[in-house]
Amino acid sequence: MKRFAASPQDVTPVLDAGLVAGAGVREGILIPAILVDVAARPGVKELIRVHEHFDEGDVAIAWGRGVTSKTFLYLSVRCERPFQTAFTLRFAMPKQAGIVDAMLQAHCFYLQNGPTGHLSAHLDERKLLIDIPDTGFGHEWDGIYRSAAAKMARAAGASHSESKESAGAMIAEMRRLLRLRFPDP
Repeated sequence: MKRFAASPQDVTPVLDAGLVAGAGVREGILIPAILVDVAARPGVKELIRVHEHFDEGDVAIAWGRGVTSKTFLYLSVRCERPFQTAFTLRFAMPKQAGIVDAMLQAHCFYLQNGPTGHLSAHLDERKLLIDIPDTGFGHEWDGIYRSAAAKMARAAGASHSESKESAGAMIAEMRRLLRLRFPDP
């Protein structure tokens, strides 16, 4: 995994996230939806708007951690077509580890603009489906996710040994749920 220092103007914090049942999209898998505030990022807002009229585009992604801290995980997104822009999503670990795993399991996510608030209030807003190709990050992610899940279990009162065991069980159950399909009605 890359270690990089993103400039503050490139970093777009994730405000909220959830899963959208994708009936008619990607065989009905659960697709993560990421809500960001792009008020200071007009290029990202324009990218979402322009993509309403295009089915495909060229996107390159890279996962990374902070240079001085492992508190955050970053997803750098560079769009070349139909609109050129770049941005970096910042995910707080371990709090947002589950949504990162859902993105990796689905191999895609929706990017959606919205003011600070809950995703459920913005479900009908424009959104952009971004593919996540296999970059080789999955193997390293498994260790990061297991560590994040164990940290959450310890915060909930589990002992060190219990947290390791419950982390594996939690990850297995979450991934089982992510494999559910929601067919067209």
